[in-house]
Amino acid sequence: MRKKRVIIIDVDLQVLETLKTLFDKLDYELLTFNEPLTCPVYMENAQKCHKHDPCADIVIIDYYMPQMTGLQLLESQNQRGCKLSIINKAII
Repeated sequence: MRKKRVIIIDVDLQVLETLKTLFDKLDYELLTFNEPLTCPVYMENAQKCHKHDPCADIVIIDYYMPQMTGLQLLESQNQRGCKLSIINKAII
């Protein structure tokens, strides 16, 4: 069984470091990205997610990013069949 996993996508490196410190203390596996990627874990360009289980327990996304907003990223993930419930996703 894997540790609880949080994915953080934020262009501000200070925010990434602050959240990393917090989730490290909570014993989460942490994946951080400073670019908006539809699927940062699997890096697939597929139109649909073919995984059976969510790739994380929590996703935290920056609202203001250069290529798209955090809301647009969440919508893109949803359209591709992301398995993580929307209640476990946050925009900051």
